[in-house]
Amino acid sequence: LYVLRHCKDVHPYYVINNEEERKKLQKQYGKSFVVETLVGEDKIEYFTDEVTGLQMTYYTGPVVDNDLVNQILALDFVEYVCYESIHELVTFPDITFVPGLWANDLEKYRENSEEYMNEYDAFWNIEQIAKENTIRGYNRTEWCNDFQTNNLELIKGRHINEEDRNKILISDTLAAKNQLVVGDKITAEINGYYINGNIEEVYANIALEIVGIFHVNANQIIGTYTPETDILNNYMYTDFKTAEELFKVFHEAKGLENAVDVSTPATFYINSELNVEYVIEKVKNIEDIPWEYYTIKVNDSIYQSALKPLQMISRITGFIVIFVVATCAVVLILVLKIWIKSRKREIGILLSLGETKQKVILQIFIEGILVLTIALLIAIVSSSIVSNRIGNNILTSMSRMNE
Repeated sequence: LYVLRHCKDVHPYYVINNEEERKKLQKQYGKSFVVETLVGEDKIEYFTDEVTGLQMTYYTGPVVDNDLVNQILALDFVEYVCYESIHELVTFPDITFVPGLWANDLEKYRENSEEYMNEYDAFWNIEQIAKENTIRGYNRTEWCNDFQTNNLELIKGRHINEEDRNKILISDTLAAKNQLVVGDKITAEINGYYINGNIEEVYANIALEIVGIFHVNANQIIGTYTPETDILNNYMYTDFKTAEELFKVFHEAKGLENAVDVSTPATFYINSELNVEYVIEKVKNIEDIPWEYYTIKVNDSIYQSALKPLQMISRITGFIVIFVVATCAVVLILVLKIWIKSRKREIGILLSLGETKQKVILQIFIEGILVLTIALLIAIVSSSIVSNRIGNNILTSMSRMNE
């Protein structure tokens, strides 16, 4: 009885399959939608890159900018927004990253540079690439999907907010590897490697202050061919303004002054009482927004991330309940048979004294009910004390496994 009562408290089937509980879960994790730039062919410009000689493109059309964001935020049911800007090709000359693909290639290059360069295009400077990373700019990092889903968890310092400039978050692993702490500064630069091939020419040199350090909760398998930029412990988060500045400096140096940043999706969080599809229809009715250049869709990634471990626990505890019920049924039948057989003499004496069979059966039944009542009381009290703690521990464990 204790095990069954405890499984009932821990078992998330009720949450998963009950519409009211699902709505509560959605309300807890928020409702949101995402607006992204839809790159149209009519807004793409072509140019020949002077470093590689290859034909490349850049975008000059409408993007998710402040005007669009402010128009949507003006709606009463939109509560706040998280927008991002992701940029590659940023060099960190003083940082040693958690090793991946480029570190392995760099080791090969240093062992035998001639043989290595025969396998790769002569353009690639492996020592330069090994120092590059992707930088992720956010107006508020606490609203970033990686932190919202608990893949990453801030453990020191604070998150980046809208007022920040030249700030950065790094992982505890990267901080330990480079002996960095909150308050230290690291250099991010844009050099001429992808602009004119000259690494020595620096177009931007920004000192970024570390304001927070995060821990990676997600389990990630890192292979020989995993680039450093894809390793979670190498992730870097900066403020949106700094990311914008880096984008502008790079493209102006390339002579692409008209290029605009298409990597700026915005996630809008709405009043949890409203239907997301209803809100999206209202947003689409804003006449000043050229919707042919944008996509808008429901974002339930946080809710789904919270639901996955519950579904996993549901399957596990469902199996436990079935197993316990079957086992207990067999054990209970055996115990009752042994118990009744041990009282065979007592039952015979009662029958010889004139007691009816019905009365003897009723006596045994009442004794069973008394035992059942005591067991149930013990199960209710004890499981209420420990089930929440055990359930939360299981959920936390399964969440990390799922991530």
